[in-house]
Formats: sequence, C-alpha cells, structure tokens
Amino acid sequence: MAGGSAFSLRFPELRGGPVQGLNDAGVENFLGAIDTYVSRECGQNTGDAKRDDECFARLEFDLLEIPAHELPGITELREALDSCMTRWGARDKEKTFFQQAIDMARRSTIPVLKISDFGTTGLTGSDEIGRWFALVKSQGVSEKGDGAGGSFGIGKSSPFAASRLRTVFYGSKTEDGEVALQGVSRLATHSDRNGQSTQGVGFIGTYDASGGEGGDPVFRAVRKEADIPAIFRRTEVGTDIWVIGYSSGSKWHDDLIRSIVNNFWPAIHQGIIKFRVGKQRIESDNLEELIRKHRGAEDFEADHFYPAVRCQPIRATLKHVGECELYLSTATPDLPRRICMARQSGMKIYDYQPRACRVPFSGLFLCKDPRGNPLLRQMEPPRHDTWDPKRIESSIGRKALDEIKAWIRDEVKKLNPLHSGSSFDETELAKYIPDEEPADLPSENNGDSNEESLEARPRPEEPPVKPIEPRVVPVVIRAAEEGGAGEEKEDSSDQRRGAAQGNGRGAGDAAKGDSSSRPSRLQVRSYRLPGNIYRLVLRGPSEYSGRVAICALGEDGAKDFVPIKKAWLEPLNGGGVVELPIGGGAIQNLHIPTGEAVHISIELGTADRLALTAVALA
Repeated sequence: MAGGSAFSLRFPELRGGPVQGLNDAGVENFLGAIDTYVSRECGQNTGDAKRDDECFARLEFDLLEIPAHELPGITELREALDSCMTRWGARDKEKTFFQQAIDMARRSTIPVLKISDFGTTGLTGSDEIGRWFALVKSQGVSEKGDGAGGSFGIGKSSPFAASRLRTVFYGSKTEDGEVALQGVSRLATHSDRNGQSTQGVGFIGTYDASGGEGGDPVFRAVRKEADIPAIFRRTEVGTDIWVIGYSSGSKWHDDLIRSIVNNFWPAIHQGIIKFRVGKQRIESDNLEELIRKHRGAEDFEADHFYPAVRCQPIRATLKHVGECELYLSTATPDLPRRICMARQSGMKIYDYQPRACRVPFSGLFLCKDPRGNPLLRQMEPPRHDTWDPKRIESSIGRKALDEIKAWIRDEVKKLNPLHSGSSFDETELAKYIPDEEPADLPSENNGDSNEESLEARPRPEEPPVKPIEPRVVPVVIRAAEEGGAGEEKEDSSDQRRGAAQGNGRGAGDAAKGDSSSRPSRLQVRSYRLPGNIYRLVLRGPSEYSGRVAICALGEDGAKDFVPIKKAWLEPLNGGGVVELPIGGGAIQNLHIPTGEAVHISIELGTADRLALTAVALA
C-alpha cells in the first residue's frame, strides 16, 4: 500500500535470489570481543566525521533499559524471529541463537546500547546516495575520504554482532537541520505473513509497496521529526546508533572503557577525540589515571606504550609515506620491546616488534602525512588490525612497509648501550651474554615478528682443533745492579711460575707486574630492575681479585663513575646473599675466576636510568 505508516518492519521478498542464512559474513567477522570491535569501529567513524570547525570529536556510550513497546517495529520483529526459528530450528547454532533472541524480544524491557557522537557532520545524504546510504542502506560500500579510518564499509557490521536481536537503529541530525531514523534487522531468509520467502535483511521505517522504480517497493528512513519517537530524537548535530538487545555482560562498563583506552590512547592523548562511558569521562587529562587503573588487565597493554609519548618525537620524511613520528622510551625494565603502530587518526592498528636490541623499550609510530595515510589504510583488513602489503596489487605497499620498519629499527638500535655509531656487531654482543640466563631476565617472546633475533646462535658442530704441544722458551731478564747496566740471566720455568704466583711481592707490585690480577677489560652485561637496582654479570679473560668501579656509559662512549649505595653477590646454587664492601666509591675485594661469570646486584644513589659497565681498578 502506498504511503504506509511510519516504522513498520519489512523484509524484501526473495524473488528467486539466494537464500540467506544466519552466518552473515560481515557480522561473523566481528563476533567475539564485541566491546573491542564496537568501540574501535564507532570510534574511528566518529574521528573521521569530525567537523572542521571543531577542535575534537566526542563519543558517548549509555546502556539503557527501554520498554519493548517503545521500540518501533517490535511486533513485526518478534514475528520474524518466530518464523526464522520455524525454518532454521533444526540446526543447532541457529536454534540456540533464535531461541535466545525470541526470549529477549518477549521481555517487557530490552537492553539497548546507545552510541552518540558529537562535533561531527551527521549522516549527510539520502536513501540513495551519501553517508546515510553507505551506512544504512548498503553493504560493502564506503563513502569516506582518503584520510578516513574505514575503507571497506564492513566495519558497520560490528554493532549487529553486539545485538542479540541482530537489530540496529540509526538516527542523525545534519548541520542543515535534516533528521532521519531507520532500523535494520539482519536475520535470515524466512516466510512473511503472506507465506512468501524473504531476504535476510529487513528495514524498520517507512514502507511504500509500489513507490520505487518500476513499481518496486521502497524502504525509506523516517525524515519528519514529528514522526520520530521522542526517545530517538537528536537535539544536536551528529549520529546515534542504537544496538537493540545489547549482548555484553554485567561488566560492559569496564570492558568498554578498557577497550577504548587500549585502542585509542594515542588519539585521546593528542586531543583528537574524547569519550564517555556512562558517567566515566575518558579524556587527555585523566588518560594516565585510567591507564594505571587498568594496568595488568587481560588484553590491556596501553601502559607499556604510553610512557613513550613523554619523550621527544623523532621525525622523518619517508619516501613512500611522507612525514612520520616515532616516540621511544626505555623508562622501565618491563617494557615489551614493541612499537604501537598508528595512523593520523590515532587508533592503534597493531604492534610491531623490531628485534634490534636487548634493552627493554616501547614506542609509538604515527604516520602524519595526508599522502601516506591512504596508502596504509589500503593495507588494512576490515578489522583494521594489521598492515598487509598483499592487499595492494602493486609493490608500493611492500616498499612502504619495509621503509617504515627499517627506519624504526635504525632508531631502536640507538637505544642499545653497546651501539657505537652506524654499525652494530652481533658477534661482539654475544661475548657479553652469560652462558646461563638469570631466572628473572625479562622475556623476549613478546609480540609477533618474522625478523631474526640478534641473539647469538652457536654453531651446530664445533670444528676439530689440533692440540698444540707447549714448549719452554727462555726469557732473558736484565738484572739491574746498583750503578751498573746489569747482566743477562735465563729465567727458568720454576722462576716464572713463582713470579706468576706473586711470591714475595707486595700488592702494589702484583698490580703492576701480574696480568692475571688485573685484566685489561672486564666483560659486562647489565640490566635494570625495579627500585634503582641493577643486575650485572661480570667475567674476565683471566682471574682477578680487587676493586671494581661502576660507570655510566654516555652516548659518546665516555664513562662516568656513579655512586653505589649497596652491592651484593647473587646466590646461584641456593646459597645466601653475600654483601660486598663499598669503599672509595668502588666495590672492594671482588673475586672473578678465569672464564666464570659473577652475578652481582647493586643499588645506586640515583634514580636516573643508566647504561652501566664495570671497570677493574689498580
């Protein structure tokens, strides 16, 4: 019938088209962590639609219990669910889903998640063109510009994955004062009241049975404000999304906040977007507090990356993606050695692990260039959780990603204390790594990467070595006589052994003449623990007993002595802790056997994070 009343739910007739089951490809893509997907998709859509005259966009989430009779089309929705159960109830998955949906639809009140954005343009366009058409009336269609977060039009399926009724309402008010409201139900092919098979997607709004081209039926949005129920009316420019039958549990509030902070902390920090979940604001001024609150929660990692933004950015203009920024931090020993990768929108895409050094670090990469952002966006799958160069037919994607990773690796290498210029010798690094790793050494198995580690690998088989027979070589020593030139004497092997043992000599003479007492160079590996505690692993080419000073390494390789408050030997075989004496700013009476590793811990008198080494003193 022409000119029908507003808000009836109708499903187009199948008319020989393919039968549609419950497994909607777009919806299935977002099942699982619905709080994460809803917040990510709606958050990036809000950022993309920010008005030019606004400093930031705002996105708000409210969970409401709405009386069922106030939901437009609820009667037809209940009928459609019953019909779907009749047709698909013999299948286990479909039976479970539709029975739960029927039970919820029959309730007197239904949970509804209302998602509202502000400071945006609203859904411009009509039922046939523009943003409204792309979001509400089409599938696989996107009307976003080059800098926008989405590119496939599939992300709009995420709210349906969060609805037990697979039903979502869209409401909008544009800058021109135009309003619109329409509901969409994504169910499955079933029989309507007339016994006709339907398509799986139906619309709640104005139905005109013959108003379309060629007399076809038309499913239009309601565009008269007086016809829109008061609960669905907008008073400000922007867009509302109503997830009918929201399927999250009792912890929806904390789950959404945690997801928003974890995925949008770069955008929140930069002031691009603000959020509200219930009464909880999420803005730049309380971001750090919220990160601390959720630290340690499952699937929450923002606390590992956020320290990087306190550092000065490293800027570069790359050939393929233009202007980029990199923030790097080595603030704490528990950092994951990964980089949070993001585009200009400030939403986290994925983590990249450059295996470039052993110092714990984290960072943030941002592509700021209007040329590079569209290229990176093209490499993202519908869930926007990686950059895959294979999604671009040409080689430009691979070149761009390789260029980004190479730049990041070069900058990360500079964080390593052993870095000394433009080269980094992996074999040299291996000398400073003890044979046995300390039990509390931070793990390297964080993140995913196909890059090779800098960890030294032993040869699979030791090459044979021919033993060398030692032979005694006479050593000529010139004995100095008082007032004369002296005479030559041969030193026997017994004499040499006695000299090596330091028989009859004082400590000062031993320090001067005995190379075994004072190695020319200690091999040192150090890392930082909480509370200004550092763990050092020392070994030398020969036995050494004496004083050892602790020095901080500067970027230019210079060594500066640092004050030591306390030092102790770490027990390796179940023994107790042995405190080491401190005197003159150095550790006293430290014994380092030939070729063996000595594990010591020290507490410094400074809270600064330092790259440490040890120096044997005379």
